[in-house]
Amino acid sequence: MERLEKDLDYRLTMVHLIDAHHCTDAGKFISSVLLATTTMLRIQLPCVNVLSKIDLLEQFGEVPFNLDFFTDVMDLGRLLQFLESPQGGENGEEHEKYDISSDQNYIAARNATKSSKFYQKHKRLHEALVELIDDFGLVKFVPLNVQDATSVGRVVAQVDKCNG
Repeated sequence: MERLEKDLDYRLTMVHLIDAHHCTDAGKFISSVLLATTTMLRIQLPCVNVLSKIDLLEQFGEVPFNLDFFTDVMDLGRLLQFLESPQGGENGEEHEKYDISSDQNYIAARNATKSSKFYQKHKRLHEALVELIDDFGLVKFVPLNVQDATSVGRVVAQVDKCNG
């Protein structure tokens, strides 16, 4: 990349695509934002983070917050409470078929899991990752719907702005 920039005088911009379905799972979204932060720091190029497939977001399942929360990546700690929610089948299909929240065996197993050392370490790990991401504050996403010319234009304009 240095050769392209210095010898050939190219202006490079990194475009990092993240699928919008990561917004439906708190753990996946935190991981995606951490990956975007790490990539931006390691590659050291102007970067445009794109949240792609926005038009399909409703098909992936329930989203805990509105789209602005995910594009602005502000106060990521609010997602931590959603790490504890039980995940059903794909798109939450299991929750529609079976209500496990009132099952006494499920409640007992869930309480035992929450008191385990592994669970506590896992929870502290996520809290530390969220704090690290918030401290850097580098990541913002541009939503992309390939069916919408305005959305594609916003992404192209952001890339052009990064290139100078």
